[in-house]
Amino acid sequence: MLNVIGSAARRVLGAFGLAALIAVGSGCSQLPLGGDKVAVEDENPDLAAAFRQILDSRGSANLGEMMAEAGLPAASWDRMYSFDSPNTEKELNAALGTDGLSWAKLPQDSEQTTQVFVLNGKVVRAFNDKKPRHGVRNGKYATPASAVRAVEEPRGYPATGTVWVLEIDELS
Repeated sequence: MLNVIGSAARRVLGAFGLAALIAVGSGCSQLPLGGDKVAVEDENPDLAAAFRQILDSRGSANLGEMMAEAGLPAASWDRMYSFDSPNTEKELNAALGTDGLSWAKLPQDSEQTTQVFVLNGKVVRAFNDKKPRHGVRNGKYATPASAVRAVEEPRGYPATGTVWVLEIDELS
């Protein structure tokens, strides 16, 4: 009897294992048994260039339009969050309210930021933002309607000069 139960259990576990391999191999973000997984993508060179263009021109732009040009239409997200690295799954999930979400390829370099895009509380995309980083402060978020603009910022103590940085309208 135990041998029959053990054999049946091995078949069930084998089927779940095969389903997991198929889901992961196909790039599916839904894992068996209800878990979600987010793979942090490499930095988007088109978006990095768009941010650089605004900084170099000392201009401004709409964040939703910039993201749409980089392949993430404004209708596909409603909030953008930025998290300085390194972060753990537990820290990200606590901040986003996404308990149990699994994260792959989280940057571990303190010179990088994880940009996370959310729609109705569900993570739709995340990518690694390398220096120079452009985002919102931890605990804040931006929306597709947020403006991105180049601003002068004093540096040194006492202020001995200024540098140009990008500022993104943010909410809390």
